[in-house]
Amino acid sequence: MKRDIIFARDNALWAVPFDADRQEVTGLPVPVLEDVPVPGNSGYDQAAVTKNGTLMYLAGPCTSSTQSLVWVDRDGAEEVLAAEPRSYALPRVSPDGTRVAVEGRDGQPPDIWTWDFAGETLTRLTFDPANDGGPTWTPDSQRVLFGSGREGTNQV
Repeated sequence: MKRDIIFARDNALWAVPFDADRQEVTGLPVPVLEDVPVPGNSGYDQAAVTKNGTLMYLAGPCTSSTQSLVWVDRDGAEEVLAAEPRSYALPRVSPDGTRVAVEGRDGQPPDIWTWDFAGETLTRLTFDPANDGGPTWTPDSQRVLFGSGREGTNQV
């Protein structure tokens, strides 16, 4: 099964062809999108790829207090989503491709938000003053798992 591995390098996203059956790279890496915020050593991912190959990334420098959510199709056409710009991190597209979960920071401990593509609505999922981060969808796209610093400990 042929796939692409997407990775960040030099403030750009790159793709390299990969044969999953043979578990080997089958070509040279090529830049997919330039001037993308690459977080360096912060440990935060600023992009996600859906199963059909559509790329979503956060537009704006990683140090910026506001960023926009952006779709990029395989031809490189970009679409800025109508979600209000804010301090986002860790976008994760649901397995069914209908929503994206993100951390929303806004100068406070992060909370988890979801963006619904069809309804164009941003919904806040967590309200606790503790750090809530690292959203991950369940395989059925019905729930979002996240880490939390509630009660002084990191929990999932």
